[in-house]
Amino acid sequence: MTCPFNRQSRNLKAYRKKLKGGKRPKRYSVRLYSTGVFAVLIVVTVFLFFLIYEVITADLVEDAYGAPLYEKIPQEETQEVTVTPEDLNAAGEDPVTLQQEETIAPKEPAFVLLPVAMSEEDQRIVFDIATKNNISYCFVMAIIGHETEYTKDARSSTGDSGYMQINDCNLEDLADHGFVDMYDTADNVGGGCYILRKLFDAYGDDEVHKVLMAYNMGGNRAAELWAQGITSSEYSRDIVKREKELSRYIDEQNGLN
Repeated sequence: MTCPFNRQSRNLKAYRKKLKGGKRPKRYSVRLYSTGVFAVLIVVTVFLFFLIYEVITADLVEDAYGAPLYEKIPQEETQEVTVTPEDLNAAGEDPVTLQQEETIAPKEPAFVLLPVAMSEEDQRIVFDIATKNNISYCFVMAIIGHETEYTKDARSSTGDSGYMQINDCNLEDLADHGFVDMYDTADNVGGGCYILRKLFDAYGDDEVHKVLMAYNMGGNRAAELWAQGITSSEYSRDIVKREKELSRYIDEQNGLN
């Protein structure tokens, strides 16, 4: 009698042998598969890049039916053409308003009578001369107020005359420019503004204290003080203060305050 155990052992060995000798299913490497996909992506990307490049750089892009979709138009030089109302009328059209760059002239300051001991006639003369020399009207009036308190025929012991106290050392130079009578409002203020304009041109329109110091004591003496670090004086500070007060009054009269 055959032993069941031996029979089972033989069957198990035969089964194992069958499995060992049989064909196993093929397995693909994950690495090889990934490499293939990556290569395909590279090819597709390169193809799309060249396709987009051709579309951008093409002089003419056409649709599927050959109709132009986009065409590069060369830039042409523009030429300005002036059309006058007469030209439009001749063509039977109504004139049109063309947009033009307009130059607006700066608004000239208006005269305002100041509440000081000077006649309106003399104040208007001062205003016109100051405006002509591009100097503040209030600035000149402040100098007159400090120098003489608006006394037309004032004369100092140091040889200074008139509203703006023109020193005798300036008379020859001023006479050459037509300013002769230092007790005449136009000549005195004209000569004073002539001197001030020269000082502003020399030191700058923003250097008010320097201009006033040079006007009061002369350029050489003023330069000595500047070298010592003194850039203003009691004279210049008082005139600047007076000018601000007069300017504030004008602003109030013009409704600016």
